[in-house]
Amino acid sequence: MDLIGPVSPRHFSLALHGTSTAVPLLERSQRLAMSSIPVEQASLVYELGKNHKRPSVDWARVPFATTPSPLFGFPVPCYSLRVREMEIEAVQTLGSHKLFLARTLQDQHWADGLQLFFVHGVYQARRLRAASRPGSEAI
Repeated sequence: MDLIGPVSPRHFSLALHGTSTAVPLLERSQRLAMSSIPVEQASLVYELGKNHKRPSVDWARVPFATTPSPLFGFPVPCYSLRVREMEIEAVQTLGSHKLFLARTLQDQHWADGLQLFFVHGVYQARRLRAASRPGSEAI
């Protein structure tokens, strides 16, 4: 995911590079399950990056245990903090990306903990510059 986040209490936006192998799958299925991952599992999650160019994932070979998501039965990490299951309502091409607008159908809180969060270096540099100015807050 390049850009991701809530846009209303029940809606989420996801933007993927148009060449991503996940784009056709999301367009066809119109469904997804999104897990919030504990920061302690970052190395396992980053290991999934090797699958970005593959058309599918061999779930028997992922380096962690999965469990079916409650609504769709999609494999999600057993250690997920939160699982949101969503239905895609709209898809729009915006330059080099595909923007997906999804409605949350089910949102389950499974555990407490610090969630893994990734900020691109360009945005982090901007946040740090803003925070270093007297009287300003980080964005």
